[in-house]
Amino acid sequence: MNSTDHHQPFYPALRTGLFALALLLSGCSVKFIYNQLDWVIPWYLDDYVTFNPAQELLLDQRLDQLLAWHRTDQLPQYANFLEQLAADSQNGLDQLKINTAYQQVQLFANQLIDAASPALVELLSEIDEQQYNELFENFEQKNNEYREKYIELSDSKQRQRRANQIRKFFQRWTGLLDDPQIALIKQWSTEYQLMGEEFLQSRLSWQKQLRTILQQGSNRSVVQQALTDLLDNHRFGHSTRFEEKAALNQRLLQQLLLSLDQSLSQQQREKMIKELNIYALDFRQLMSH
Repeated sequence: MNSTDHHQPFYPALRTGLFALALLLSGCSVKFIYNQLDWVIPWYLDDYVTFNPAQELLLDQRLDQLLAWHRTDQLPQYANFLEQLAADSQNGLDQLKINTAYQQVQLFANQLIDAASPALVELLSEIDEQQYNELFENFEQKNNEYREKYIELSDSKQRQRRANQIRKFFQRWTGLLDDPQIALIKQWSTEYQLMGEEFLQSRLSWQKQLRTILQQGSNRSVVQQALTDLLDNHRFGHSTRFEEKAALNQRLLQQLLLSLDQSLSQQQREKMIKELNIYALDFRQLMSH
């Protein structure tokens, strides 16, 4: 049994929280942060490294601590944020409110990574040579899967997929979109800056630095400090091109959000507000579990 199975009743709240907040996530630098979670949040290491019993116990202990923090500290903030967003949506959002919400989502993502980092540092500094090799073999496999999905696919197919993802995502909140609203998303997808190459290069740079750090295994304190510094630097490996594209995509997405918000029918707006409040209520109920 996976070491985290006994956490399953609460564990989905961590990912559901970020999915619920993802109204402002898609196609931007925050998405880059979110995409790191599969190998930054410590319990995901189970998918990359086979731990020994002592390491499994340590993982469970640190996960318990992280879940307790997330329940008491983060879920109330998620609920407050969504309730405020629902209230702001009553009369329509403006550029300032959208930008403020976007920055708050980015803060939530960074807080989750920062809270998980000490456990990751502790676990990574304990792995042996066999686990080290397993970790980087799995990284390479994931990198190859990413190449196939985001780089080798034609630009037109990538843009079509992005448009479909955004459309389905908005419909989750608002119900079916009409033709003019779908046209807004299609136009956005033609302007969106594809970032597959830049993202992969940033990921490879991060992994290369991690490899360099872990090869200094004879001095545990040095390794742990270097790992901490790496995880604290959320922009490590970002090229100038990466940053430029991310900034442009952020502006384009916020413009799309504003245009779609302005186009909502009364029925769509009421559904969106209802859904935001439902998620907020779910978080408040999870706080006591």
